[in-house]
Amino acid sequence: MDFSKYDDDVFKKINLDNMSKIVEFLKSKGCDYIDSILSDYLDILLFEYDEFVSKYNYLNNKYNDKLIDNIRYDMNILEEFYNI
Repeated sequence: MDFSKYDDDVFKKINLDNMSKIVEFLKSKGCDYIDSILSDYLDILLFEYDEFVSKYNYLNNKYNDKLIDNIRYDMNILEEFYNI
C-alpha cells in the first residue's frame, strides 16, 4: 500500500483502538475491501467510532441499505462521509 499521499498529521491522529472498531464494524456489514479503504481513504478512519457509525447509518439509509455494495463499485461514495 502506498501511504505517501497522506500527510504525517493523518498518521499522528490515528487511534488504533478506534480504527480497529471501525474496521470490525465494516467487516460485520460485509465489507471485503478494507485494504482499499486503508489505501485510498485512511483518513475516514479518523472519525470517532460513534460518529462513523452514525454517518454510515445515514448513508446506508440513503443508499437503500446497500451502502457496502455501492461503495464496492464506486469508492468515491466514501467522500460523502466528510460532508455529513
